[in-house]
Amino acid sequence: MKILAIDPGSSQSAFVCWDTEEHDFFPVWVYPFTKGIESNAQMARLIDSKPALEAFDLLAIEMVQSYGHSVGRSIFETVLWIGRFCERSLIKTKLYTRTTIKGALGGCRSDADVRQAIRQRYGESRKGEKLEGVKKDVWQALGLAIALEENPNLKEW
Repeated sequence: MKILAIDPGSSQSAFVCWDTEEHDFFPVWVYPFTKGIESNAQMARLIDSKPALEAFDLLAIEMVQSYGHSVGRSIFETVLWIGRFCERSLIKTKLYTRTTIKGALGGCRSDADVRQAIRQRYGESRKGEKLEGVKKDVWQALGLAIALEENPNLKEW
């Protein structure tokens, strides 16, 4: 399965293009982007493009989850963008909570645990390594893609 996994934010979103059969990012000759952080406007254009429809089987988005704390404007802006992504997507779209993703990666408790679980599977993010260029929120998008690779029936939001 070819997955476009997104960790959304209020103005920018992290993404990875992951091939579950190859256990790797898309080769650049298949799709020009493999991973990174883009503006939400650019992500929306990417999601509803013909190349995306041809390249991906699934759009997986991390959904905001309530932890019982008060939230600010940025959380509501993130939720708004999640809705826009879902609405614009030409690809089959599913939402997953971070708690579900962490559980699927071996019961991770923190974002640092997610990064460590990914490193144990695929190595470091140094130059010349498979994870080269993975940084910041891209780790979370990659965690979502790997969780779906390892658990195709992952519980949706």
